[in-house]
Amino acid sequence: MERTAACPCRQLSIKVAGEPKLVTACSCTQCQRRTGSVFSYSAQWTAASVLGIFGQRQIYERVSGSGRKARQSFCPNCGSTVFSELDVLPDHVVIAVGAFADPSFAPPSVVLWSASKHPWVGLPREAWLVAGQGGSSISRKQPGEAQRSSETEEAHD
Repeated sequence: MERTAACPCRQLSIKVAGEPKLVTACSCTQCQRRTGSVFSYSAQWTAASVLGIFGQRQIYERVSGSGRKARQSFCPNCGSTVFSELDVLPDHVVIAVGAFADPSFAPPSVVLWSASKHPWVGLPREAWLVAGQGGSSISRKQPGEAQRSSETEEAHD
């Protein structure tokens, strides 16, 4: 299966093959600020699954508290982020699910930074909630029952 994600003005797009390796939601404050929403909704593909990147893009690069870089590729015309490349996920591309404009897209199976999730946000019951970035803080809790973690959000990639 091939899918194409694009910004609203369709100037920037990325085409991928196959199914995503992981679909996540992230409630960290960096993702809240980046998306202008209360969480991001993203899908990860291997770099080998990318069939092409089309159009011009600007890249916003930031360094997390852990020192790893995150590069968000966005349209220079409309400003929408379409995909990201993260040092924490080498050889992968993380694509904004909304850029596919596909209401049948899979729900997130993992929710990162659930400790900073807005309390009114409902999430899929089967999703793994991770209080921080990941690792040992993964917990099979229901939305609203997020496990607290000693990790700090500044370490988020």
